[in-house]
Amino acid sequence: MRRIAGLLCLVFITAACDLNETVTSQVSDNLLPYFPNAKVLTSGATIIGLSCAQGVGDSLVEQVRQMLPQMQGIGALRTLRNVGAVKYQYLAIGFPRSMIRYQIGTGIIDTVLPGAAYENAYRRDCGIADTEPGSYAYVGMWQVEYTTQDGATKTLSWYDTLGVYKDENKAAQHQEAEAMSRIPLIEATMRERGGTLTGATLLKVVRVPVARNAFAE
Repeated sequence: MRRIAGLLCLVFITAACDLNETVTSQVSDNLLPYFPNAKVLTSGATIIGLSCAQGVGDSLVEQVRQMLPQMQGIGALRTLRNVGAVKYQYLAIGFPRSMIRYQIGTGIIDTVLPGAAYENAYRRDCGIADTEPGSYAYVGMWQVEYTTQDGATKTLSWYDTLGVYKDENKAAQHQEAEAMSRIPLIEATMRERGGTLTGATLLKVVRVPVARNAFAE
């Protein structure tokens, strides 16, 4: 985790790095329901939450960006940022290739692409090995049911990744946790559209082959 902290001191142009157990534990409590493997630390004026998720596409990152202001506990960061000597300015949620940056004082949100050094540190600090030949991305299809503001009941199909695994048994072991972590994102999206989620059923999971270094530039 120290490697990520050092890199982000440069990415966000923050002060010297330090750790604050009070802040990290509070943010961790709010991230774990969405990302079971999440890790949290602080780097200067930035609170960093690594999702440690795998096989995350741009659509999921965008959904998290949209729902971030509505996540339970995010509003409390305006108080938490003043804990200790450091005045926290940002909350950064890390994904394999990008980070969502939330400016605590103003509520402004943007997406940052830190580069290859960050991507390598992300995999290292989250304990994620490079994808090897024979690995698969698992993609789930949900049937989502929701009600509109006028009380009408509607359904739609929802697709999202459930991680990248070489071992099929390991994928099966993590499938339930991966699937459950997507439900809050679906619920937030329905709420943004003016609806209320009433049900989300995982109907099918398909495997898509992924070659080693498939995303290398």
